[in-house]
Amino acid sequence: MLNTNPYQRERCGSTGFLEQTHQARDYQIIRRPEVERLTGLSRSTIYAKMDSKSPCFDPDWPKKVSLGRRSVGWYRHEIIEWVESRTTSAAREA
Repeated sequence: MLNTNPYQRERCGSTGFLEQTHQARDYQIIRRPEVERLTGLSRSTIYAKMDSKSPCFDPDWPKKVSLGRRSVGWYRHEIIEWVESRTTSAAREA
């Protein structure tokens, strides 16, 4: 059985601790302050990237995940992939 707690080691089984932690992190949902920290973007820029009518609209921006009536989050791995894609494209242009 897969241990879903990324901070506990599995005592038996074939799934290693590192593989387990990676799987748990893949679906970790983070809130806006963490997205701001990871991307360096402001709150307004984040929401502008999601707005198709905005000049800052980015079709590659990760989709939000609804957590309730007034709360959203994003998958951490998608935000990190977006940041890495910007880093690689900037390096190619330089």
